[in-house]
Amino acid sequence: MKGSNWTTRLKETYTRALNAYSKGTSMNSAFTADDVKFLAGIGIKPITVWDNVEDFHNCGEPTWEIFLLNVAIQRFHMYIMQGGKRDGLKPITAADLPTKTEAFEGVAWLPRIVRKAHGFLHGTLGDDIMYNCGGDRAFLKKYDIAAPDFLRTMWALEYDLAKVKNWLENNE
Repeated sequence: MKGSNWTTRLKETYTRALNAYSKGTSMNSAFTADDVKFLAGIGIKPITVWDNVEDFHNCGEPTWEIFLLNVAIQRFHMYIMQGGKRDGLKPITAADLPTKTEAFEGVAWLPRIVRKAHGFLHGTLGDDIMYNCGGDRAFLKKYDIAAPDFLRTMWALEYDLAKVKNWLENNE
């Protein structure tokens, strides 16, 4: 979806989903066919909204603003790097991710969050995986990095673990 009103539409969709979640509505009942089409047009699925709504409702984060920035970055990536399409990409399953304890040069969670950032930007995260989940947020807080900043940096550093580790150690 091109144009400047996609953020307003996303906020409306997010707010309705948050209200639905608060009332105990199932995800499948919370989104209309038009919502699903709109979300696909900006490169995300209803589960992406739902996971963020669920965590915000239960944990107070991620905020709407962080969610919006994450989606804006991945939407831009979709248009610039993928020609505006998500067709034909193989979804990443939980089994495809590095384990929660796997480390790169002593930095636990780094291989996992880098892979998740890559999947989020490319639109390949399976429905059972959330970028910026509680584990990701704990990792990012440890390094005082916002989730959208991490996404932009992963894209710029081409998901190279050594470069990312160096960036984490020198981030100020």
